[in-house]
Amino acid sequence: MISGEVMASQMLDFLKEVKPPPAGASASAPAAAAAAPAGDLGDFQPIHVFAGMRDHIEKHPELIAKVATVYQWKLTNPESYWILDLKNGKGKVEEGKVDKPDTTLELTQSDFLDMSAGKADPQKLYFGGKLKIGGNLMASQKLEFLKSIDKEAAKAAAMKVAAQPKSAAASASPAPSAGSKLPEILKALKGRLEGNAGLAKEIGGTLQFKVGEHTFNVSANGFAEGMNDKRDATLTFKEEDAFVALIQDASKEQDLFMHGQIRVDGNVLLAKKIGFLNKLV
Repeated sequence: MISGEVMASQMLDFLKEVKPPPAGASASAPAAAAAAPAGDLGDFQPIHVFAGMRDHIEKHPELIAKVATVYQWKLTNPESYWILDLKNGKGKVEEGKVDKPDTTLELTQSDFLDMSAGKADPQKLYFGGKLKIGGNLMASQKLEFLKSIDKEAAKAAAMKVAAQPKSAAASASPAPSAGSKLPEILKALKGRLEGNAGLAKEIGGTLQFKVGEHTFNVSANGFAEGMNDKRDATLTFKEEDAFVALIQDASKEQDLFMHGQIRVDGNVLLAKKIGFLNKLV
């Protein structure tokens, strides 16, 4: 008898169809909307694979009622979380955590990318302990629908993302709401970093910030709006007030974290290097 977990690992064969954009690809390729950069794994990121999933689901909304499952992906080294929600509303494929997923899948980012490029077999990863599947195992078998992803359409979706500047967001952040203090804070942050380039370089990596629906990041290159697909750590604030409290006094980070006002994903030690935020306003 084949266990649910073994069956679930077999369903992941679909990832072999979502391959990196090919080197030398051009906008004249079928379904491609923009010229793509070289598609080696050095440039290929999880966001490109999930772009292919998103494209497929948008074209097949009937899958939401058919699958009715929420999947949580956890990638490590570096750590990131991705949601495949085919249960609520119009369906969702995005970076982040969900409180109560039906099924969880965990593996390293490099193994995920190798699996996506057809260089690693999901069953071997599972039996080798490199792929962990938890939660509702029967629901995990519903991933079989992803085998039907059109690989050319998936490539085209990945190429659109890959063609974006590295500092660009995977999707643009919405404008802060009226009465928000974010515009004032971000203006002050830009000014501080521009006035002292050494501050950002001292971080030693890329810090991603999520405040409500707004995202921005700070790296050795300074401040940038939107999501950075090569971030090292992400600080997610439950409410804007928590972020305001932090920039007024950076020493409050631990207290805010203990009270559930901040979530830290990725390199925790890097996430502590937020002195550059102190007393911005």
